[in-house]
Amino acid sequence: MFDCIVIGGGPAGLASALTLGRALKKTLVIDNNNARNKVTQHSHAFLTQDGVRPEELRAKAEHDVDQYDDVTRINDTVLNILKEEHNFIVETANQQYKAKKIMVCTGLRETLPEIEGLKESYGKSVFYCPWCDGYELRHQPLLVAVQPEHVKHMAMLINNWT
Repeated sequence: MFDCIVIGGGPAGLASALTLGRALKKTLVIDNNNARNKVTQHSHAFLTQDGVRPEELRAKAEHDVDQYDDVTRINDTVLNILKEEHNFIVETANQQYKAKKIMVCTGLRETLPEIEGLKESYGKSVFYCPWCDGYELRHQPLLVAVQPEHVKHMAMLINNWT
């Protein structure tokens, strides 16, 4: 029985696991190594790590987390979470685990429209997040594609970079 199972081994999941490890909480991190930022060249806005490659940031974070005996990391995919009285059962592709608490740190996934060539361009000339890529693309012409109800917000948001 784990005190907490953290689902997702990116920055949020590993930071959570690090904190739990320091609190002497028996913690399991489950991650399937399918990072959202796998097309990202550099990570930004992490103090002392601005501009580092995502793989390097993750490797350093994993190293830090691995220093705590109460934290275990596995490579697996969560298939289901069940509530059982005061605990949770987490079913993965390979096994079942039980925990008192669950933290879902999976982030988000973009849903790209079905436009020919878009997926192949993602992370090269097509970007999702102005906070992630706006600085590097500053003062360049751009096209913004958002739902109509978000046009005003996005126009105001990207104004600094264009």
